Amino acid sequence: MPNAKAIRELRRISYAFTAKGEFPDVAQRDGSFGFTEYAYAMEASQPDLPRTIQEARAMPDGAQWNTAAEREIANLKERQVYKLVPRTAVPPGRRRIKSKWMFKRKADGPFKGGFRWRKAGTKCLNWTAAAPTLRCAGWNQVPELDCGSTYAPVCRLQSIRMLACIAVQFNLELDQMDVSTASLYADILENVFVEQPPGFEVKDKDGGDLVMQLQKSLYGLAQSPSNWFHTIDPFLVEISFVLLKSDTLRLPTAYKDISPADNRLNKSVW
Repeated sequence: MPNAKAIRELRRISYAFTAKGEFPDVAQRDGSFGFTEYAYAMEASQPDLPRTIQEARAMPDGAQWNTAAEREIANLKERQVYKLVPRTAVPPGRRRIKSKWMFKRKADGPFKGGFRWRKAGTKCLNWTAAAPTLRCAGWNQVPELDCGSTYAPVCRLQSIRMLACIAVQFNLELDQMDVSTASLYADILENVFVEQPPGFEVKDKDGGDLVMQLQKSLYGLAQSPSNWFHTIDPFLVEISFVLLKSDTLRLPTAYKDISPADNRLNKSVW
């Protein structure tokens, strides 16, 4: 927990972000008060966020929230993430997982895409870009019914540090890349049924209820990280990435009969 001095400093920074719209002077600060605390203060300084689509629509910028949510749904349809099926098509005993909107604001301005130190008095980020995301209530999933293996391999921190050291030693350029909406590219093996996005429910031509049957992974599903790994791994192998022998995973029990030579699961995240 931050000490009293750190808490006061966080409040001062948060006030500067929200009230003045400026970055404070970060050159004069406690030596133990680092980037993490300032980044937290900037994140905490975001304007109030809605919790439901109804709250979002009732806000002064409700039209922007609604348009962004419509754009999110259109993106899911374009990616063929789901198809609508009658509620009666859900097999008996299968759970219909709830969906939920998660709301946040993105920085709209010259600092978009990252946090950087600025001198005191320079303008701060404007939290204006609405960014709603549709997620599944994955905690309602039933193991072995609508989710299988949920492990997700991760890279060891030591490997990342070693990579940075090699880049410095040989004066190499080190780039970090991110796959936007990665889960939406991953196929899903299980039959998963999800309730339609709140506030955007549609009926069939006869007025019957519809639910979403997923064709791709959706954020919030327990198996989404694993599905994305199985999607990206063959591509990385194809373009000649190799596995670090020092960075392996324990073989999941469900795959104990797979020989080590064929085990594509025993990998790190590249």
